[in-house]
Amino acid sequence: LFGEGHPPPPLDGPRDFGHGSTCHVRALGHAVQYGQQDNPPSVLAALERYSATAEWLRLSLYDDRGPIIDTALRESFQVRDKSDLRQVTALVLGTGIGYSCIRLATILKEFTQQVLLVAVEVDAEMASLAQNLVEFAGLSDVIKIRVGSTSDILTGICEELGSQRVGVLLLDHGRGQGQEEPVHEDLQRILDSGVLAVHALVVAPSCLQLGSSLFLWQMIEASRAGLCQFDLVSVPECKQSLVEDLVCTAQWSSQAPQGWVPGPPPIELAHLAAECNLVHSRASRGLIGPPAWAAF
Repeated sequence: LFGEGHPPPPLDGPRDFGHGSTCHVRALGHAVQYGQQDNPPSVLAALERYSATAEWLRLSLYDDRGPIIDTALRESFQVRDKSDLRQVTALVLGTGIGYSCIRLATILKEFTQQVLLVAVEVDAEMASLAQNLVEFAGLSDVIKIRVGSTSDILTGICEELGSQRVGVLLLDHGRGQGQEEPVHEDLQRILDSGVLAVHALVVAPSCLQLGSSLFLWQMIEASRAGLCQFDLVSVPECKQSLVEDLVCTAQWSSQAPQGWVPGPPPIELAHLAAECNLVHSRASRGLIGPPAWAAF
């Protein structure tokens, strides 16, 4: 993103943001110092370099995942009717530091200038950092961040959107830290609400999220019901090359009937889901190292 012949600046900016500051606070400071205000690509580039050379950040739309998701988005929008492109509404569950929101909004603006991206973040501190990054990138008129869990604020978001339907759903949940809800439960809430557009694209950058086993079962059942077609692509887990992860992209073709729910999963899958959640919780607290996580 820095471009050929333009080496990135050295990491010699301010690093002391106060006692106990997190890597995300330091990354935001770096992005503000080395990125260009109102220039989203430069802000994204600054975060990418910080993650690569200073402190690792979980940037779900970067590395191997980025091109996969970019391609799925462009393929989805290139075949949509022009009437669907007058305004595009996206819903993001999990903002992180704001990287995914800015990258997604930037891609959507290739197809229409009327973009609205609503992002939900359960961690108030992380939401504040993302809001600052969004404003610095000049996208505060496009990206609206809401603090809370999906179960608490989805009704309010639906009322806010009115007749608008969500054309892109990004399920960018965390790794079991904080109070985020399982990804399959959030998806079911969104399907039940009716806010998902008929030809929506649903993206899960990681299938190592809490509830991912049952989320994949949802995708299988939705595909069998003729609601969507989905693809899974193998990628390394964000930080650990020993761990395999999956990127899921699902192109919706019809709206789920009122009251639709996936059938009960096989008992073996239900047991696996419970075991995954347990290992997930232990790994997020540092009780399981990379080799054990990879072996599982």
